[in-house]
Amino acid sequence: FLVDTSFVNILNTDLYTLRKKDLADFNSTDVNKLELEFSNKLIVCSKDTSGTWMVIKPEPRKAKSWEISSITRKAAQLEVVKFVDDQPSSLAMYGLDSPSVKARFYKDDSLLLDVLLGKRVGDDVYAKLAGKSSVYLIEKEVLEIWTPNFKDISEEPKPSNVEATEQASLNN
Repeated sequence: FLVDTSFVNILNTDLYTLRKKDLADFNSTDVNKLELEFSNKLIVCSKDTSGTWMVIKPEPRKAKSWEISSITRKAAQLEVVKFVDDQPSSLAMYGLDSPSVKARFYKDDSLLLDVLLGKRVGDDVYAKLAGKSSVYLIEKEVLEIWTPNFKDISEEPKPSNVEATEQASLNN
């Protein structure tokens, strides 16, 4: 039988095109807790009962919700740039034996995403999902987003009435 040439073109694709490239399967709004571990620092943020993002560690403060949304959005949109190795013999060559970033995203007590980031390679970074053996390359932009400065994601604490009065008297 005869088929249209466009049908043949559909069947003539490479493995990368056929593989699922999404590393995450959730919406950023599903996340109500996150943990970012990098450079011997641990940042933990969680939504309170009113849905407001709070920094829990390293110091309790109100979080800048737009900054946290950027972090969770990147997690929900994580895509593979290249499939590197499905059965790596060693993670050291990718920098994943001692990852530069460990990121965990939760909905309540359910873990949505647990990912390790390793060495940079050009515009990409090696990544691995916890509990999976495959190594991927993803855009290195995730490194900048998932290694925030504490001051950039948290609001300054509001001074108490005593501190505000003392500051006002110093200004006069």
